[in-house]
Formats: sequence, structure tokens, C-alpha cells
Amino acid sequence: MVALGHTRLAVIDLDSRSAQPMRCGETGGVLVYNGELYNYKELREELHSRGHAFKTDGDTEVVLRALIEWGQLAVPRLNGMFALAFWDPRHEAGILARDRLGIKPLYIARGPSTGLSFASELEALHHLSPHAFVTLDPTWLHEYLHFGTGVGTRTAFEGVRSLAPGTVMEVRRGQVTEQTYWAPRLDAAIPTNEAVERVGTAIDSAVRRQVVSDVPLGVLLSGGLDSSLVAEAAARATSTLRTFHVVFRDDSGPSEAAAAAVVAARIGAIHEEVEVTAGDVAGSLVELTRRHGQPFADPANVPLLHVATALAGRVTVVLQGDGGDELFGGYDRYRSTRLVELLLRLPLARMGPLVRRMGPLRRFSRLQRGLIAASTTQRSDVLPRMITAHPLGSPTLGALTRPAREVVCATDPFADYAAFARGVHQPGITAAEHAMLVDLMVLLPSQMLEKVDRGTMARSLEARVPLLDNEVVDVALRLPFETKIRGATSKWVLRQLVSERLGRDVANLPKRGFTVPFGAWLRADLGSLFGDLMADQRVLRHQIIEVERARQLLQIAGNGGWVGSFQAYKLLLLALWLQQLPTSVELPSAP
Repeated sequence: MVALGHTRLAVIDLDSRSAQPMRCGETGGVLVYNGELYNYKELREELHSRGHAFKTDGDTEVVLRALIEWGQLAVPRLNGMFALAFWDPRHEAGILARDRLGIKPLYIARGPSTGLSFASELEALHHLSPHAFVTLDPTWLHEYLHFGTGVGTRTAFEGVRSLAPGTVMEVRRGQVTEQTYWAPRLDAAIPTNEAVERVGTAIDSAVRRQVVSDVPLGVLLSGGLDSSLVAEAAARATSTLRTFHVVFRDDSGPSEAAAAAVVAARIGAIHEEVEVTAGDVAGSLVELTRRHGQPFADPANVPLLHVATALAGRVTVVLQGDGGDELFGGYDRYRSTRLVELLLRLPLARMGPLVRRMGPLRRFSRLQRGLIAASTTQRSDVLPRMITAHPLGSPTLGALTRPAREVVCATDPFADYAAFARGVHQPGITAAEHAMLVDLMVLLPSQMLEKVDRGTMARSLEARVPLLDNEVVDVALRLPFETKIRGATSKWVLRQLVSERLGRDVANLPKRGFTVPFGAWLRADLGSLFGDLMADQRVLRHQIIEVERARQLLQIAGNGGWVGSFQAYKLLLLALWLQQLPTSVELPSAP
């Protein structure tokens, strides 16, 4: 038996004929599809020339008929964000596919009685395959305690995984096969003197494709390079543009609110600031934990939910700037990785004094971890050890009960990341380029894009990411390294483009990132929530968290410090998830 279901957020072609599941009357093929296709007009023309007659004006029927015409070979031709399932009764075959970079999620479970089940959310999949949600995956938990999320295709449950980005799964007469239809490959074929123009043209084309909508649209404007370029291109592609920026009322740290306001004024946008306070956070975390279906400790999903709430009824689609750091070299760790690569040419005996001379300064923490890892582990494991917020051991492990700690510590939290790193490596590329490729395929989908999808879709707001358009990605992968990181300058090519379009003052703003004051949150309402969770039998019944050690960790976090606050925040989200589980989760036996 094949059963397909769908809940639609109508964005293009609001007519009920575009409802899903969508069935082709001639072939019986059926499609359910989450996302948007940006090149649907071009594919529609090609399919029409091949004899297909369309009954709707939207993108869903184009995807359906492309799959009927080309089968799984249609998937690489799709430029968009999507998770899809297609059943073709002519061949008794089904296809599951996910977009190239995993913008849209797709979870899978298999069982002897339920067969193959899939869904865009873990909560929905639990109703289909409850047997798959019984045993906790200890490797995933170890990853979570280091990174704040899992990495790769693991989930919190051993019986459930996500379909990898850029992958097609085919089910044909009971046989299941998977194939990678796209993987990033660097090819520095674009001359440096053409880089700025080529990137600008690609961004403009992507934004023009992605502002197509039959519902109101806006831009999430952080004030950084990426979202500023997206907003500037969107302002030229639309008649009236609304931009939105998040501010934290409880945060005294650096803010990009002024930069966002300057950019909005220069492009003529209608700009609005959305405030988030500590008093708003606890309820949001309860909802977001349910939406994610597993612990997820990137606190930036909280302001995303608040923005989505504030925008409800005013816009249904927003553009934002995710992907620029991974494609164009924005993170500080890329420069640190490059430096580690150069220092690794030194004899190991000279590394120790060099590391000690750096002292405890946080600005050198990633570099120190890289050098320590390089001198104590296989060098293929250096990258994952540089991106974690912790030293080589996670203090959060101490807040687990002894049985849980024994099972978790028997796993390697860096193994999956290192395996992905080996899988995307190319001869002749720098360590920084290698790190960017891994982040593009691992951290981007499992952390950055997941928080965007859950935080926005919770309020029926569709978030689009023009910098991850196929054309932009393909251009970025063909750029020479020196157009991305040049000396101490990150995102060199984007800075040149911003300077041309928005002014040198905007281009030269330092990267602040999207910082969230979860330390202040923990010292406010989240502290009392933490205490309540540590006394809740729905948390304690799982026998995973050691209450007294957890309280000590919260006390350390209350004394300040970003790393300590992050540790406590991860433990808080773990406890909140355990509270929400309908039944006790099992731990596998220790090896």
C-alpha cells in the first residue's frame, strides 16, 4: 500500500487545483512536495514542447510532470528548495528526493510492519512509525553535547534518519536504493578580475527568481553583508520592499540594528524592528522543541519564531541571507584553519610552546584547539575539533547519569563530521576550502537551515535563501580562493560588491554574527524553567540527566561566560525535550 499526505502553504498559484497530493490523470503518477521551484517557468516550456498539457499555473504540476517525463533524472534539473515524494504506478516505483543543500527537511523510518515512512517533521513521522522512536542514538547525543545539534543524517532516535542533501532514494518493488545526484566540487575557473561581476549577476538573477510570489513578500535584514546584498537586489526587483530586523531588549552587546537601518534607508525599503525580551523566551522554547522533535540548541531559532509571529498576516514569504558564510568564506574559523594548515608544517615539538604562548584568550581558542588536535589525533579530525565550542572534552557530559555517560562516551562525536570531511575532500585545495565544503553540506543543513525552516514554518512563513540558488552556488564554487579570503579579509568578493552597491562604510563593517544573549536569558526566566525541569518526573524517568551536576552547571553559567552559558542552554533544551516525550526513551547497552 502507498499512502501520501500533505498540508499546503499556498504561495504560488493559490487555486485549489494546485492542492496536494497532486495526481496526473494520464499516468496515475502522484506527487507530494514541500518547497518552491524557481525555474518552473523554463521547465514548463520544455515539458510543453514535449507534449505535456498543464491544468494549473504553479510549480507543483511542473515537478509532477518532470518526474513523469524524466523519472529521477528530473531531480538534478530542479532549481529550488524541496523535499518530495513521487509514486509512479506504471513502474511500481517511488522516489524520495531532497534539494541539493538540504534547505527543506525529509525524515525517514523503516520497520517490518510499517514499511518505509517519511515526513517533513519528526512529530508527524512519530505518528506513522512510533516503533522507530524508542531508542536514543548515543552518537547523536554526544554530537549534540558538543555542537548543540547533531551533524549529518542522524537524529536523536536510532530508528530515524534524514535523507542527505542532494540525494534521491528510489523504492522499486521492495528494493531501496540511494544515489547522490549532486555534490559540491571546487573549480577555480572564473578569473579573479571577473569575480565581482559574476557574483553580482548571479545574485541578481537568483533574487529575481525568488521574489516571484502570489502573496506578500519581505526581507529579513540583519545588517550584515549577505542579507544586505539580498535586500538591495530585492529592492530593485520589486516595487515596494519591507525589511525586518531583530533586536534584543535585554542585550547590551554589539548590535547591527543601526547598520540594518542604514541599508534599508539606502535601498528605500519600509523598515521595521522586532523586539525580543527574556520574558518571551521560555514559551518559545517549549514550542520550538516540539517543532524540532529533538533538542536543538542554536538559540537563534527563538528570534526567528518571534519575527515569524510578528509578520503573520503581513507577509507570507521572506528572503534572507543564509549560505554566504559557507560559500564565500565568512567564518573566522576558516582563517584559523588556514593558519593551522601553515603551522602544521612546523615540527610538532615546536607547536606546544606556541600554543602556550597564546594564553587563554578566546580569540585564539579555535586555533589552539586545531593545533592541539593536530598534535594528538589524526589530522583528518582537526576540522570538527575546531568548530565545537568546547575543548576536546565536553563538560556537559558530566551532567549525565553514569549509565548514560558510559554509553555516550563510548561514541565519537567527531566521527560523522570527519567522515563527511573525507567524502568531500579534493586534491589540491586548502584546508580552509575543505572546511567550507564540509560546512556547506553538514552544518548548513543540520543547523542553519533547520532553525530557519522550523522557526518560520511554525507560523506559516516561507523563508527563501537566494544565496543558495543553484546559479549562485555554482558561481561560488568556481571562484579562486583569494576572492573569498584575502589576507585577513573575509568574504572579499562580497565586500567589493557591497561597496559598489551600498557604500564602502557598509562593506567595511566587522562581522558580528547573529548573537543571542542566552546568558542573560538563563539568569532570568530560563533559570526558573531549568529548576522546574530538574524536579519534573517526566524528565527524571529517563535517567539521563544527573540533577545535582546539572544545577552546578547552571550556577557556573550564571557567573557569566559564553561557553558556560552554552553548556547550560544545551542541557536545558535536552531536559525540555525529555519532558515532552510521550514515553520513556531507551538507551542502548554500553559496549
